[in-house]
Amino acid sequence: MALFGYKPQCDDRYVPVSPAVAYATLRSVAEKQFKLKASDDFMLTVELLTTAASLSGFGERIRIQVVPSGVGSVLQLTVEPRGMSGGLLQSTANRQAAKSVFRAVSEELQDGHREPPPA
Repeated sequence: MALFGYKPQCDDRYVPVSPAVAYATLRSVAEKQFKLKASDDFMLTVELLTTAASLSGFGERIRIQVVPSGVGSVLQLTVEPRGMSGGLLQSTANRQAAKSVFRAVSEELQDGHREPPPA
């Protein structure tokens, strides 16, 4: 949704784990640290709502899809404001929201959600 020329911000990160592990970790992080709005186990997609309304906007909607990439996965993230918002403050908030999701997933993966050893 583009309001007043605003375009959602997109970013992605490679993680050296299978899509199943990446998605399980993403769901775990979403449930613990964010407000999980929706998820799709078939499409490996999670949608989050991050913050409530404030002076800088009405919060952010974050959609993340896990996509296979070689021996790992790519987390494709799209951030857009909720409500009629935009501009510099919202853009900064969107970048911060994306960073916090990527950081949380990375920390969770490093803390033990690793690939199981081959059988």
